[in-house]
Amino acid sequence: MGVPLASVVLVLLLCQTAQAACPQVCSCNSHHIVKCANKSLTAVPPNIPDDTEVLDLSDSGIRDLQGLADQYLPRLNELTLTGNQLSNIPDRAFVNFVSLRQLNLPDNRIRLRKLYLQSNNIKQLSGEMFWNLTSLTEINMADNPFHCDCAIDDLREWVAGKALFKDKIICASPELMRGRPLDTVYPDQLAKMCQNASLFDASAVVGSFFGGFLLAVVAYVVVVVVRRRRLGKKKPRSGDFGKLEEEDT
Repeated sequence: MGVPLASVVLVLLLCQTAQAACPQVCSCNSHHIVKCANKSLTAVPPNIPDDTEVLDLSDSGIRDLQGLADQYLPRLNELTLTGNQLSNIPDRAFVNFVSLRQLNLPDNRIRLRKLYLQSNNIKQLSGEMFWNLTSLTEINMADNPFHCDCAIDDLREWVAGKALFKDKIICASPELMRGRPLDTVYPDQLAKMCQNASLFDASAVVGSFFGGFLLAVVAYVVVVVVRRRRLGKKKPRSGDFGKLEEEDT
């Protein structure tokens, strides 16, 4: 039985639509990755598919991000703009990228002066990301659930003694650190948080092992007791009475 002509036409139309959704200068694949790297561009190509998850615009000569800010990419989680000619980032440039988790901006001409990251879900940041941002005059990272343990020590070191912060970074966890400003915490206290976590994990493993072992022992004892009680209550069979009478005589 042949395939209906209408179905074939529909498939072809869908394929053409999918191909048309990808900008001509870029390549798109089924994994929602769009690559527009190493192109002679001055601006971000229009009509990037709205289901894009990874967008690579590196080494393309881009000077302006306004064309990117105008696009709605709700699933975009990684954006690479390395090696372009960017000198500034427009206001609300990434407001339409609600899933953005990784932003790569090395080797541009940006002189970042103000960085606002307040009211997000940031738990940890590395202090290394700020080392080359020598033009910063103001930072706001308030209202984020920072987890203060040994992994955040380099950020604590960078924050110490700086008057850049509009509001202090406040620890949200672990419980012993809750409510403490990061710049008032000592390195050994952060290290102890990691040690406590390791001890807790180890005790949990040991507790699970002995708990399982004890449960097995209890179950074995219960089975033995039940079997003995059943054997004690077992009535003698009729043939057993005959044997008993012969022994009495």
